[in-house]
Amino acid sequence: MGLLSSGISYLDKQKQISTADKSCCTFSVSDDNNQYFSFPFKNIHNILNSHGISHIGLFVPFNGTYHLVVNHGFDFGTTLQSKSSVNFWLGAIGENPEENTWYQQSASSLDSFLQLFSLKDRDTIAMLHIKFCTIGKTENCIIIATQPNTQELITDHILDSIDDNWQLLTEAFLPIINRYLEALSIEEMDRLIDDKDELIERCLSDDLKGNMYSINLTRFIDELIIHNTKADSYIMSTFVFSELKKAFDDTCICARLPDNSIKIVAFSHFDLNLTIFTEKILFYLKPYFEENSLNKLQIVSSGSTNDTETLYKFITSPVI
Repeated sequence: MGLLSSGISYLDKQKQISTADKSCCTFSVSDDNNQYFSFPFKNIHNILNSHGISHIGLFVPFNGTYHLVVNHGFDFGTTLQSKSSVNFWLGAIGENPEENTWYQQSASSLDSFLQLFSLKDRDTIAMLHIKFCTIGKTENCIIIATQPNTQELITDHILDSIDDNWQLLTEAFLPIINRYLEALSIEEMDRLIDDKDELIERCLSDDLKGNMYSINLTRFIDELIIHNTKADSYIMSTFVFSELKKAFDDTCICARLPDNSIKIVAFSHFDLNLTIFTEKILFYLKPYFEENSLNKLQIVSSGSTNDTETLYKFITSPVI
């Protein structure tokens, strides 16, 4: 079985830095010039603000569902309730919407779209502008922009500002779209592991024990919100799981739970050192998140065992 000493391998990185310490893990770190995940979001907000665009959103499709990946100016509640189906948009706009064409909704035609917005945002929307577009390799993305009245001058300003700066905006959108779609794909792959008992038993076939770790993201997300919008922080928190999922060896189990926690079972012939394990995780995430945010990750060990039922209960139970 191709198992690294802690079950962690950064196979997607080029520069390998390993350790022979029995109580540690084999890690690799990136030798490219990564940026904090917050930078692309802040770049987009700066561009839009500089051109006087107050409310704009970017919906990205994934497996028949649209996700609001960029929220500029809308309430956080809009991010939570704006997930929508492809059929909803095609039903509201038409079966074959024309790409790069603005569709305007106002008065009664606006009603069906208001369900995508929080109650707070609904009160400030008199007109909605919708455009289907391709960004990078992702087709059928949707740009939405709203305005609080139906004045034609405001409409012209909003749409001209977006269209005139479209190249700049798409370049800013692209890294966020790619990261988010990657995160969704990784989460979907994780859900395909329906029988974790089978995976655990396979990993234990070589007399291994499972080292159990919980990562609570609540304080981490709270810290992100201090320095970013709540909507951006919500999206960025999904990147933590996807990065760790990529980093861990396939023989490990890494699952994300709805309670803002990540559960990890790292299989090994020995008990892993929590301090070193934590340091290595933080070191791996350091290129992507500011240090003050990473310091809020709460990583707790629940010991190790080779009992299948104990491991299965751990990986599926919320953090208390």
